[in-house]
Amino acid sequence: MSIQISIIGQGAFGHALNAVYRAADMPVDHFGRRFPKDTPGEFIFLAVPTSSLKDVLERLRPGKEQVLVLCCKGILPSGEMPSSCVPDLHNWAVLSGPGFADELAQGLPTVHSLATHSGQAATFAEQLSTKSLRLYWSDDPDGTQVCGAFKNVLAIAAGIADGLGLGENARAALLVRGAAELRHVITHWGGREDTIWSPAGLGDLSLTCNSPKSRNFRFGQMLAAQSDVGDALARLGTVEGLHSISGLRDVMHTLDLPITRALMAVVDGNISPADAVATLMMRATKPA
Repeated sequence: MSIQISIIGQGAFGHALNAVYRAADMPVDHFGRRFPKDTPGEFIFLAVPTSSLKDVLERLRPGKEQVLVLCCKGILPSGEMPSSCVPDLHNWAVLSGPGFADELAQGLPTVHSLATHSGQAATFAEQLSTKSLRLYWSDDPDGTQVCGAFKNVLAIAAGIADGLGLGENARAALLVRGAAELRHVITHWGGREDTIWSPAGLGDLSLTCNSPKSRNFRFGQMLAAQSDVGDALARLGTVEGLHSISGLRDVMHTLDLPITRALMAVVDGNISPADAVATLMMRATKPA
């Protein structure tokens, strides 16, 4: 018998999940802003922006046996991960990985990480995998959340590099040094370094930093073209990476994050994108 699923959130990713599970003949309830507090389903996917997650959870009353699946990729303004909003005792998991919603909705092959502390990660991944969505299980939801949030930050930087016409060499440099920064951020939030190699880590980082399908990447391109941050947001809508940058402010002085620090200065209007690149390239040399 198929498991029952509910999806809260009618953005692109929520609609994509709905399409995937309906194609797999699973019973699905799909809700937008209005959803019952006793939302049905063995799994409740929360496909909402990070900024909306706390409000959704405050209105939701899941049962003890239901699993909340967090799909947002961001850092809260408080500097906490999305799971900090989940009430104690509730069973939760994190879904994250390289998956543009339009391709996922078309049934094109996609892989994601499904991570939980519950000890049931392998079971959940088996239950929620379909012919088009393959889930790799993990017991590191903390590191998985960090990957999903931080890759959006690096995608903005990649968009700036693309908009400035810096070439493929620069993009490769950004990816490898960005991965080094990701390692620092993962361990800061209690995750494991090896999660970098998961679909949520290197997989999502590679996808988002290489495609204008990503709103974060396009936002970076617009910054490179000297667009105002407010104007860019008005055209693009939610840019999760921008919120994540704000959430990283408190760790800037304790972690070695030169790319992120330079990006923050660009977003704050303290330096031009071209000058930020020049500053990064003139830093003192260090071991590989």
